[in-house]
Amino acid sequence: MKTSAPHFADLAASAHQLQRAAGHFQQYASSEEAVEHLPVALAHLEEALDRLATGVTMAAHAVEAWPPPSAEDDEESPEARALRWHLFHLASRLRGTQESCVEPRRWARTLLLG
Repeated sequence: MKTSAPHFADLAASAHQLQRAAGHFQQYASSEEAVEHLPVALAHLEEALDRLATGVTMAAHAVEAWPPPSAEDDEESPEARALRWHLFHLASRLRGTQESCVEPRRWARTLLLG
């Protein structure tokens, strides 16, 4: 891993923070107050999934530019192409998951409004 720019290490640290936040969400999801907070929580999940999908797409584009092209090697390696494909696929799946938050959020609001 290159460490010339600190923000690159932040990518892994951010993913770790996300993992920890998901653990907190899991821990409190069955609490007594969970249902009344579901509409807001699901809205936050929807936004988080959108940002994750965007970030994964950006990572796929970063793979395309890595390593910087040299005069000897203009072609992307098969491994880089495979990684990019899988990252784009992951981003697509995250977007689908994000879209699936809309109905549960709507029904949670309906339940709470009676």
